[in-house]
Amino acid sequence: MSTFVNFSLNINYQAEAVRVALAGMYEGYLQDSSDIMVETNQFLNGRERGYCLSVTSVSKSGRNTLLVSFGECRSSDRIFVQHVEVPQGALSLFNGPTLEHFPTESYQGRCGFPEGEVGNVARYIFDLIKEFQG
Repeated sequence: MSTFVNFSLNINYQAEAVRVALAGMYEGYLQDSSDIMVETNQFLNGRERGYCLSVTSVSKSGRNTLLVSFGECRSSDRIFVQHVEVPQGALSLFNGPTLEHFPTESYQGRCGFPEGEVGNVARYIFDLIKEFQG
């Protein structure tokens, strides 16, 4: 008898690779920066099974939260990155970001990267967060 166990949380392998690359990049950077908090949640949108980072400034109350979602595009093997700012406190304490937090306009700023460009995607997201942190 064969048993199938899925430990992937239904996350696409490219999104997982980007998450791991980001974790390595941020390890030293975040230790030196007590100004931001980054939470990672699943972001499931059909075939786009990836992650969404919620980036919040802990020292500046009332500031927006940056949401950065990334995963594999639903119509190709390319990797997408989409971001939007929402008011701090707009997210539920018990649930991560959902499609409702990404208005139609945010799709216009969506970036696409070729399949396997994990390092470039991670650097792009890293730069988005550093720019948000200001």
